[in-house]
Amino acid sequence: MPLVYKKLSMFAGLIVQCFACFLSQVEAELNYATDMFDLNRQVNSQENIVGWWATGHEVTSHSSLIHDYYTRECANPVHLTLDTTLKGDHMGIKAYLRYTHIKF
Repeated sequence: MPLVYKKLSMFAGLIVQCFACFLSQVEAELNYATDMFDLNRQVNSQENIVGWWATGHEVTSHSSLIHDYYTRECANPVHLTLDTTLKGDHMGIKAYLRYTHIKF
């Protein structure tokens, strides 16, 4: 689920890898994601988590819990959804950021 980012310059970066966690039990899978990223950090110390991904065409009820976890891993994480149903002969991809409305 994590999206792993490598900084290329002051203004650019690249998603260089991601890995899957199966969400049968969210808490256990988040522990797995932490362990996997810790292993990745030992080899690629310049890479950072910038968000997470999930298959599907919309945000689900589990998304809030998972997104809260990733807000502890990085500032304003990206949630990427990948619709693998191939409707219209393409894979739908959407990116979401948390929006906080501040009332003045």
